[in-house]
Amino acid sequence: MDRHRRPKGTPTAIVEKLNREINSGLTNPNIKARLTELTTVPLVLTPEQFGSQMAAEIERWGKVVSSLALIPNPIDQNPWAHWRSPMDMMRQG
Repeated sequence: MDRHRRPKGTPTAIVEKLNREINSGLTNPNIKARLTELTTVPLVLTPEQFGSQMAAEIERWGKVVSSLALIPNPIDQNPWAHWRSPMDMMRQG
């Protein structure tokens, strides 16, 4: 993934099309009204602006997380380690 949160090598035409479609949705009056109800402010950005915004947020919040000196819980290393499928549960009763 690059700083724009897309797989590296994604063709520019695809990035631009996605950006147009997302921005179109964000400017749709119904969607905009619903986002406002949810106290969310939609940002209509270019891919470059979005990348810069993401980089700034990652830097900002990365500093906060680092300053907390959190110790990871071993279960966080593999959140699926203790998951059992419905089939496993039926087999084990």
